Amino acid sequence: MHDFTDLITSFAWTKDEDRKRKIGQSIWEWYGANRTVLVLDLCGFSRRAVGEEGILSFLAIIRRMQAAARPIVWMHEGEIVKMEADNCFAVFKDPEEAAAAAFELVAASKSIRALEKIDLEICCGIETGRILYLKGEDFFGEAVNIAARLGEDLAK
Repeated sequence: MHDFTDLITSFAWTKDEDRKRKIGQSIWEWYGANRTVLVLDLCGFSRRAVGEEGILSFLAIIRRMQAAARPIVWMHEGEIVKMEADNCFAVFKDPEEAAAAAFELVAASKSIRALEKIDLEICCGIETGRILYLKGEDFFGEAVNIAARLGEDLAK
C-alpha cells in the first residue's frame, strides 16, 4: 500500500501540473471508494458537557454510545472508521444498511436512556458518494462533509 500522507505531501508541493494530475489520479485509484457515510453525534453534547453534570458524566455517556454503536454498525455490514469525542464515523457499501443501522442506533439510544435514566440522544447524518477511504483510519470527501453536517448540525 502506498503511504497516503506521502502522496498528499507530494501533491501539495509539486509545481508541475502534469505530475500533480498524475499524483491525484493515483490517490483516487488507490484510496477512492464509493461508500455511504454515517456520522453519529450525541445531541447537545458540547453544550451540556461543561454544564452542571460535568465532563465525567458525559465521558461515561460517550462510552455507552460507543459500546452500543460498534455491534450495530458491524451487524449492518458497516465499518467504523473512527470514534472521536462524541462522534462515530462509519462507512457502508449499501445505503440501505446505513439507514437501517441509523434507525437501530436511535432505538438503542432510546433504550439506554430509558433503562439508565440518562440523557442520551443521538443524531445521524448519511450521505453516499466517492470518498478517499483509509480503511480503519480516516476518510475524506464531500459525502463525509455532508454526513457530518447533517449529523452534527441539522438532524433531530
